[in-house]
Amino acid sequence: MAQNPIDMIVADHRTVERLFAEYQHAAAAERRSIAERLFGALEAHARMEEQVFYPAVADQKERAATDRVAEAQREHGDIKLMIAELRNRAPGAAFDERMANLKEAVEHHVKEEETELLPYAAERLSGHENAIAREMERVKMSIAHADERGIA
Repeated sequence: MAQNPIDMIVADHRTVERLFAEYQHAAAAERRSIAERLFGALEAHARMEEQVFYPAVADQKERAATDRVAEAQREHGDIKLMIAELRNRAPGAAFDERMANLKEAVEHHVKEEETELLPYAAERLSGHENAIAREMERVKMSIAHADERGIA
């Protein structure tokens, strides 16, 4: 059964925070594997938001909605560029430094989303939560199945 879309997003945020902590405390040999799991989680989360949640918020046709969504999408773009750069780097000190930069960018995005966008959306999407959450689940499932088949 579909959850509330806000709860789904916050749960993803906590998962990403745990992966960053796991990365930080891992042995050097394990870090790349954890980083790839983290990248996958961030990319799936971004795709779910961009395909379902942000359009639902932007459909409110209020300037505050479009401004908040535009800012979140810009931040997603920055994070995606950082992930692409990290995927092309060898593990080591420079990789760890870039991961710290990625963590800062994600923390900033999460803070803005949880203090501004999500409360705004919760008020305006009332009554549509189940449909939005079901669609968000569908997108995440399709991403997971594509990843399993190696076609993501």
